[in-house]
Amino acid sequence: MEIAARRNDKVLSEEAIEEAIKQAYPGLRVRGSLMNVPIAEYMRIRREHSSIDALEHGVKQAVKNLLALMQEHGKISRVEYDTAINSISADAVYMDANMKRVGVMVILGKDYASMKDLYHEGISVDKLLVINNIGSNSSNGAVFVSIDKYKIADLIYFSQRYSKKEITDIDVEKALLLARSITLH
Repeated sequence: MEIAARRNDKVLSEEAIEEAIKQAYPGLRVRGSLMNVPIAEYMRIRREHSSIDALEHGVKQAVKNLLALMQEHGKISRVEYDTAINSISADAVYMDANMKRVGVMVILGKDYASMKDLYHEGISVDKLLVINNIGSNSSNGAVFVSIDKYKIADLIYFSQRYSKKEITDIDVEKALLLARSITLH
């Protein structure tokens, strides 16, 4: 309330609440976050990615940045972005450590029935990884990885830091752990 009054806000805005949390609890982090996302950053990410389209775009960019980091550190090779796999558009295709061709798709807000037939005979990848937010099992050769709102925040927070070149050696280790948690590595 005091911060909103200082800012001459008539109503208590999210920015005022965010500022109050930063001042009252400067070291507060999201519990269970691999990237140690500050609570204020988590709130900002949730606000900026409130629509499913913005959220999907943010996660796609985060996965691409995570793959770029993995390639920089020799964990994967030959990454191609926004590639067609037969008739399906994949967000990325890369070669893993075992020289298997892996396709990655980020599909948020869709039900399992609309995604279950993505992988079919004759598809030109050894493994298709589908990252979603609804929880599905693996089927037809596709591996479905469900991510919750905290994992989404980890991904977007990493992506923003990576894009700004603010990644430290400790962040690299955490990012590689994040990649492993969504089966990219």
